[in-house]
Amino acid sequence: MPPLRNTTPKKTKLKRRERIPNGWVKTTLGELVQPSRERALPSEISDTPYVGLEHIEPQTMRLLGHGDPLDSRSSSLRFSKGDVLYGRMRPYLNKVWVAAFDGICSAEFLVFRQHELDSRFLALRLNAEDFVAFANGQISGERPRVDFERLAIFTILLPPLAEQKRIVGKLVAAFSEVERAEKATARAQERLKRYRTAVLEAAVAGQLTKEWRAAQENKDVALKSGQALLRHLLARRRATWEETETKRLRASGKHPRSDKWKARYIEPAAPAKTELPKIPRTWTWATVEQITTNIATGATPYRGNPAYWEGGKIAWVTSSAVNDDVITTADEFITDLAIDETNAKVFPVGTLLVALYGEGKTRGMVSELGIRAATNQACVALIFAEYNKSQQPYLKIFLQKNYEDVRRLASGGVQPNLNLSKVKHSTVPLPPTGEQSQIVREVERRLLAAAQLKTSLRQEFVHARAMRESLLGEGFSGHIVAQDPIDEPAAALVQRIRSAREVDARKSKGAFMPKRHSKSKLNRRTLLDILRDHKKPITPEQLFREAGFKPSEVDQFYRELTLLRDRLDEQRPKASEAKSWPHQARVTIQLREG
Repeated sequence: MPPLRNTTPKKTKLKRRERIPNGWVKTTLGELVQPSRERALPSEISDTPYVGLEHIEPQTMRLLGHGDPLDSRSSSLRFSKGDVLYGRMRPYLNKVWVAAFDGICSAEFLVFRQHELDSRFLALRLNAEDFVAFANGQISGERPRVDFERLAIFTILLPPLAEQKRIVGKLVAAFSEVERAEKATARAQERLKRYRTAVLEAAVAGQLTKEWRAAQENKDVALKSGQALLRHLLARRRATWEETETKRLRASGKHPRSDKWKARYIEPAAPAKTELPKIPRTWTWATVEQITTNIATGATPYRGNPAYWEGGKIAWVTSSAVNDDVITTADEFITDLAIDETNAKVFPVGTLLVALYGEGKTRGMVSELGIRAATNQACVALIFAEYNKSQQPYLKIFLQKNYEDVRRLASGGVQPNLNLSKVKHSTVPLPPTGEQSQIVREVERRLLAAAQLKTSLRQEFVHARAMRESLLGEGFSGHIVAQDPIDEPAAALVQRIRSAREVDARKSKGAFMPKRHSKSKLNRRTLLDILRDHKKPITPEQLFREAGFKPSEVDQFYRELTLLRDRLDEQRPKASEAKSWPHQARVTIQLREG
């Protein structure tokens, strides 16, 4: 990896320095820009690229791709080449992009038109660490979204336009070295990821222990079979259930005179042995349910009841905790009352947790409880007893390998769902216990060095990001390029922006003066009446026209339509139909019966 020239980046965050460089001016974001509100119906521009939040890479200001207008579920914003798009949803993701073409984008963006400011300077300023921290502190509502009114008060030191361009040129040149380091780190991380996947795949296919098995046979060591192990596990599983059930019956004062109650035991499902790959002859196939003692999910106690949370001492974790290999701490705690009165359960140390769903790459991840803890409903808990706890390390390896399979499917466009049943019935290649121990040792040995390299790569990545922030801090405080006395002062630029905005405001005010505009509103038919008259599904565009809305009233149309969403059925075209959109495939809506 090419080393960075500066090995000691400044750790100080961007600060508004007291000394304002010559020609600069202290202003606010709201004085410089206002977000565009020009909206469009996707059907009006069917051949125009659509940019959603998912198309902007966090932190880097890079476009990952773009979609089709059909990807938009509602009205979208228009943008033009050179405009700055800022993602206001989850501002900590820091999604900023300077548009390289004309298109439409999600309404979760703020679109700043290319005007008096240098667009790249504005984008870099919004991408800087101090602005990200400020924006993150302004979010409100259940969904972490920030409004421009809150961002508008952010203080900015603004250089002259000519100096903005010089600053951008200097930063872009400096960033090229940082980006090379970041890309080299990313490539190394990807190779490391592929190596880890290969080790896990070889482990559960018997490849890592192929020579070990041969050596055992040459020594005339009797290898116990996976089939014998599975029979033992199933017998002990039933015996454990019967012991537990007997204690429960006696505690309730019941003393059965026969063994009929034992018929209530439900045998775990056996694997469907169809299209299964070849495994070593001493192995067998089993399900996760057959190997474990019990499988359960957690619950979230009602947060409106303080008695479930206040003063709680029972660790309670969510699916986000599975990002750690072993869970040793918790951010939240619940009370004994929550355990008694809700479906929440306390799971023992050594329990494996599998995330059913969660943000980002959480789904399918597996972790191990290093503490007694309860979980929310997004986690499946795989519980072991004394007789089968030796199976836990190998099963954890299998589930880690299974996670990689889930991620590969997801990257191919398939979004595999996980649920309790799928986890229970997951098919596991089961080796004898002795070979399991050897597999665990081999995996730990091979992945130990990989883990150390991963830590080193993470440090390189953090170093590159720190260098980037240091450069931005220098640029936005006037220390990266020299001031030129012949540059037009930034104060003149701000005054020009202010004057242009006043002119636009007067024009807009006059445009809405005629009474005939409000009169047309009164004559407009309600969306509910039109939907009632139609017996068949109609498109939003057809509803828009029949209701008498004008092109300038797209926002009002969608606000009224949103009020009816609980009474509507929406039909979206299939992926195969979408290719011919908009001529053969349409989004349609219809008033729900009853």
